[in-house]
Amino acid sequence: MLDSCSEKGPNDYDFDYVKNQLCGVYQNTEISWSGLIVDLNGDGIGHRDLDEEFQGCPGYVKDWTCAEVKSDYSKKTFLFDVKVPVYVITQVGGQISPVGVLFMQFNFNANWKEGMSVNNVTATGFSSQNTISVVKIAHVTSVTAGSFEVQVEYPLYDQIEKKLVEGEARYTFKKY
Repeated sequence: MLDSCSEKGPNDYDFDYVKNQLCGVYQNTEISWSGLIVDLNGDGIGHRDLDEEFQGCPGYVKDWTCAEVKSDYSKKTFLFDVKVPVYVITQVGGQISPVGVLFMQFNFNANWKEGMSVNNVTATGFSSQNTISVVKIAHVTSVTAGSFEVQVEYPLYDQIEKKLVEGEARYTFKKY
């Protein structure tokens, strides 16, 4: 992302300014897939648009995907509280079966240091209230004033090809 050539004001890098830019409630605007095109819902048409593929999968409710960013002034940290749909499979005796979509709650912590702008905020570790072995890693990226992306690495099961597809789901959020 390019910055304008104008000089930044003295408050552009202070915690209160960054807090005002980040904190709030966010809505999900896109769910995309980085791996090969997959058909999760068995309709014979694969997509990278996971919102399209999740439609018709047991457990998926589009409006449940949400996020909130909060701050802790005393610790100079931000908490990204994110709820996203994750496609779940089971494997018993070599047989892979799709279960459907489960919503996972991720909590990402981001430390802020003096002189950081909004675009320098990153969160790489996560804790989850639901533990699923299919999720390999999750992190917050592409943070700007009013938007961010959550990337979650896990395999999907293509219903047509009958195989696991490795990749990363990318959930884009924009501030209300």
